[in-house]
Order: sequence, then structure tokens, then C-alpha cells
Amino acid sequence: SGRILLQGIINAIASHGQSDFSEAEALGYDYASRGRRSGLNNLEAMHAFLFFRKALVDALLIAFESAAIRNPKAWGDMFRIINTFTDHILVKLMETYSIFQRGGL
Repeated sequence: SGRILLQGIINAIASHGQSDFSEAEALGYDYASRGRRSGLNNLEAMHAFLFFRKALVDALLIAFESAAIRNPKAWGDMFRIINTFTDHILVKLMETYSIFQRGGL
């Protein structure tokens, strides 16, 4: 699922943030489902997601730095897209856990 997350972020960056974020929401649902099956509560699932998001963002930063990109707008655009994409994942993860807790799924 880490590769799927990375590919989704790359797709969002390539589309300049113009994607519909359905891929991000599908990932959020998938992460919630996996977390629930693994016995994680919503807080634990959120912490796990934030841990992996940080690792991924760090890797993307290293790639950007290695590419010697000096354009501040490119850096800002990248961060905005990554944050928006991963925020959609996190919101869907939490929404799905809420539905699970109400017995809806």
C-alpha cells in the first residue's frame, strides 16, 4: 500500500493538484479497513498513517533536493499537493472509522 500511496501522490503532483482525489479517499477507506482488521482503534490508525506519511514526505524531499530544484514555487506547489492529497486520505480514514464504530460497515 506504500507504493500505491506514493503513486497516488506522484499522480497528484503530475496533474498539478487537479485530480479529483477519489484515489486518496479510496486509500483512506483501505487504510481504515486494514487498521480495523488489525485491531487498531481510530487513534492508533491515525498515528500509523502519520508515521508513514512522514516517511514518504521525507523521501520526496530527498528526491526534490537531489534534483536540485531551486524554484520556491515548485517546492510550495509540491507541499500543497502532498498535504491536500494526504489530508483527503486522513479524513476518509477517520470518517470510515466513525462509520465502523456506529456499526455501519
